[in-house]
Amino acid sequence: MSGEVGIVLERTAYRPGERVAGQAGWHRDKPPRQASIRLFWRVRGARVDDVKVVDVHDVAQPQAAQDVAFEFTLPDEPYSYRGTLFSIEWGVELLVGDSGEVATFTLGPG
Repeated sequence: MSGEVGIVLERTAYRPGERVAGQAGWHRDKPPRQASIRLFWRVRGARVDDVKVVDVHDVAQPQAAQDVAFEFTLPDEPYSYRGTLFSIEWGVELLVGDSGEVATFTLGPG
């Protein structure tokens, strides 16, 4: 892959029902066939690594170089959690062609 992709969130901690917002962007030699930004949470543990996509924003007619503002409304659960047996982490992922970048954040009661 030639070029760069990046994603930045306005904050790193949110409460249920708030909006997670930020900027995503890329610079490539040619326009990618597809680009999308997705809100997800992941459960990781000794016997599990599962991802649940909550929402997706597909970028219409992506350009070779482009900056995109995004915003997702967060659900009530699950809260972020880090334990000895498993963890739950939230993130926003930018997918541009065969490249990707993730920005993680914490979802909790405050």
